[in-house]
Order: sequence, then C-alpha cells, then structure tokens
Amino acid sequence: MSYVEFIIFLVVASLILTCAFDGYSHVLQHMAYILDTNRKTLRTFHMINYLRFDFHRHSVANPNVKVSQTENYTTFAFDEEIDGQVKRVLYKATKPFEGRTIIYREVYETFGNSYKLINRRTYTLEGLYKLYLSEDKKYLIIQTDYYEKCLIPVNLPNVQILSITVTKEQ
Repeated sequence: MSYVEFIIFLVVASLILTCAFDGYSHVLQHMAYILDTNRKTLRTFHMINYLRFDFHRHSVANPNVKVSQTENYTTFAFDEEIDGQVKRVLYKATKPFEGRTIIYREVYETFGNSYKLINRRTYTLEGLYKLYLSEDKKYLIIQTDYYEKCLIPVNLPNVQILSITVTKEQ
C-alpha cells in the first residue's frame, strides 16, 4: 500500500465513522424524545385511570359529588366506603406552575359536623390537569394537554354483568 492509498483510506474511514456516529447521535436523541413523551403521557393516563377506578370502585351509592374551581386549583370530591366506613375523598389539581401540575388526593373522616384529614398523597404531572362537570352534570371532565378531554360518568347505570359468552362464527 502506497502513502497516497493510505491517506485516501484514512479520509474515507474518517468520513464513514463521522457519518455513523452522527446517525447514532440522532437515533439516541430521538429515543430520548420518545421515552420522555411516553413518560409524560403514561403518568397522565395513569392518574386519569386511578381517579376513575377510585371513584367507580369505592364511591357509595349516592356519592355526594362536588366539583369546584378557583383561580389556583380545581377540586373533585366524593364519599367512598371502604371496610364499612364512609370517608370523604378530595382530588385537588393545582394550576400549572412551571409546566407542572400537582394533584393532591386527600381522605377525610367525619369529625362532628366537619371533616378531619387522615391521609394525603401527592402526584406531579407535566402540563394541564383540570377537573370540571359537564353542562348536563352527567360527566366529570378531565382536561389534559395529552388527552384533551376525558369523560367519566358521575352515575353508573344500575346494571350488573352476569356473564360474557363468546362463540365461534360459522
């Protein structure tokens, strides 16, 4: 191999390595973007689903639903029954600050004519998370940046699923 061939080899090899590392860098940046977006949307989805499950699974027959809104936060409250004890659950979503919304889940027990706080959990989400009732008061609407508006029925239909039958089509 002559000196000129070796120089050409080094130039071509350095171009190939530069292109490979540049492509690898773009792949890593794209993967980081996808992971970050998935993290944000999954946290929001899980919070929506947790509130829906908590409300539909634990609320009493007449849950005494209250939804309110102030300048700094929105709230959703209902009565739940666990192990025979009726308690008040309050979800409070703050106004987004620095791109994050803090959601508090507070559980109160009856204390005379008022309530006493017995448990508080805090969740932090990216973007908007706003709670309000629909105009016909049939749905709780959760507005987010990632899922726009999610509807949760305030009163479930009075039905019970007894069985699901699956048959093969002929």
